[in-house]
Amino acid sequence: MTLETAFMLPVQDAQHSFRRLLKAMSEPGVIVALHQLKRGWQPLNIATTSVLLTLADNDTPVWLSAPLSNDIVSQSLRFHTNAPLVNQPGDAANLLI
Repeated sequence: MTLETAFMLPVQDAQHSFRRLLKAMSEPGVIVALHQLKRGWQPLNIATTSVLLTLADNDTPVWLSAPLSNDIVSQSLRFHTNAPLVNQPGDAANLLI
C-alpha cells in the first residue's frame, strides 16, 4: 500500500482551505491559493488534493474518472478522509473528471 501525505496540521489546514474555497465560490473571479500541501497526489495537483482533503469525508462518496483513478489516489483518499469511492458518477457527491 502506498500512501501520500496529507495536511500536516489537519484541523487548521482544512479550516484554512475551507475559508479559501468559500472566498473563491462567493466572489467569482477572485483567485485564491491553496498551499498547505507540499505536493498533490499524482496525477492530482496541489489544489485538487487540498479540495478533496477539505470536502471529502465518510458522508460524501467520491467518483474518480479513469485518468485520475489510481492506487495512490484511491488509497490515500480512503485513508485520510474515509470517503467511499463509488463506481457510478450518479452515486457520488464529489466527482473528479
